[in-house]
Amino acid sequence: MADTQVARRYAQAILNIAVDEDTLGTWRSDLADVASLLVDSEAAPILVTNSIPIEKRYAVIEQALGQVQQNARNFAKLLIKKGRTFEAQAIADAFNNLADQIEGICHAEITTAVELDKTNLEAIEKRISDALEMRVETTSRIDDSLVGGIVIKIGDHLIDGSLRTRLRTLRNELAGAQ
Repeated sequence: MADTQVARRYAQAILNIAVDEDTLGTWRSDLADVASLLVDSEAAPILVTNSIPIEKRYAVIEQALGQVQQNARNFAKLLIKKGRTFEAQAIADAFNNLADQIEGICHAEITTAVELDKTNLEAIEKRISDALEMRVETTSRIDDSLVGGIVIKIGDHLIDGSLRTRLRTLRNELAGAQ
């Protein structure tokens, strides 16, 4: 399991470099590639095997990540050297969260009972964006148990305007009135 404090420290260090070099977008992409190689690829088990000389593991990094910037390849090598390859995805996620804060981006998950058309989804995104004064990137999903209405999750905040919740609240109020 990844250590979130360690992941945040690595992410913050990379963020400092990315901000100084004005390369946030490049680092986002490169860290995704690094995490994919170190965590999800067929080469991942080989890269953590100490019985394989570290120079050979570094050669795998150079070949597999030839398209990413040298600093990102060096970062992948550092994770191998420190035995922290399993943290690569958590580091990439932490970096993206920090970069989103710098770029004024927030993520919202919109859940409805029926699929929203593009116009309605854009209108909801605009209202959230105006309220938060940030650019909003949304994901939407359907949960027919909501019956109707909408549930919006932004970070740790939940706005539940679903009919299911309203009915549950009404039922509890009626039960308490007896």
